[in-house]
Amino acid sequence: MSLHAICPPKLILPNQGSTIAGRIVDRFSDGILFKNYFPEEATGLVLRAYGSSAFAGQAAWARKPGTSGCFPTGALASLYGSVFLFVPFSLEHTIEINYLTDSVSIRAVAWTDQDVVFLDDPIDISFSGDGWITRDLSSQCLGAVALIILAFRLDPVVFGGVKPFGSDSVISTQAVIGNRTDYLIPCAGHRKVDICSVSTHPTSYYVIGYVKKGVYGLPTPKDVSLTETGTYKDIDIKSSIFGASMAIVLVRANISKWTLRDKNDSTDYYGTFGCGACAIVSVLTNGVIEGEVGFVNANTGFHLIGAIIEPYRMSLSNLRIPYEDVDQSKELHLKLENLSPTSKSQGEDGEVSIEVTYGPAS
Repeated sequence: MSLHAICPPKLILPNQGSTIAGRIVDRFSDGILFKNYFPEEATGLVLRAYGSSAFAGQAAWARKPGTSGCFPTGALASLYGSVFLFVPFSLEHTIEINYLTDSVSIRAVAWTDQDVVFLDDPIDISFSGDGWITRDLSSQCLGAVALIILAFRLDPVVFGGVKPFGSDSVISTQAVIGNRTDYLIPCAGHRKVDICSVSTHPTSYYVIGYVKKGVYGLPTPKDVSLTETGTYKDIDIKSSIFGASMAIVLVRANISKWTLRDKNDSTDYYGTFGCGACAIVSVLTNGVIEGEVGFVNANTGFHLIGAIIEPYRMSLSNLRIPYEDVDQSKELHLKLENLSPTSKSQGEDGEVSIEVTYGPAS
């Protein structure tokens, strides 16, 4: 299934409650052990890092122990609202976190299984220039139905974005304030992604992993933006994607504070300011999430691009099919046909697996 929702999200880094101005409290040397909290088959976590003030030093970073490259020790994600981070476990089920102590909290919103591939050597897909370009990962991410993209900026004000291949550019372009943001972008059938940069304020992009099954991408992203401010409003996911366990929502925000959460999650992620993000939110409570925004304007919006899908299961018992075993092979072959005009799965291995057990007629 790839990603397994944790609802309500599990707090793993409490609010520190004090400020050490301008000083990094380095926790990369302290592995955080999760073996007792998540299943043995868990391969990593999806984290939500958030803060409650506009202090520019409020920051967090997470990585697999010992990882370098695009995960430098001194590079932190400034938190003006929420960012979502994909982090693989070590063999000992540990991760490393770096953070400043000003009102930073981190919660685990999902754990990953073997259908999520984390790359030991992230693929740099950055470019110099202006506007949108397409990157084709077909040869590097075989069998991918979604790409995990890390976007990173050190510049204080940067315009950039990540979006599904060929979709409208308005859904993701945003001004962001020096942060790391991870994106989960559906890509079944083409394994391509669109990224945006501005030559005067470049953004770095890395493919840090991909998902092999369990992610459904909408053919056309759906605008689920809110028209009211200052109050939580329901956003119906199940009417667009039936069977979803987590919604994937691109957030367009230019300083506008925002939040998205499961109906059963009471955590305040609102913050003081907001930046663009890719929100991955549980919809286990009646297929509905709730959202709130601080401003309603052209720079603020939510677009549903896909979801984590629960496997389809159908159980038939005591089904009697009379047949004559002419060739004495003791085999029964059944033809399964999809009568729906659209595929029920984003996987490329076929839609249905079936196990048949039978005995001699009584």
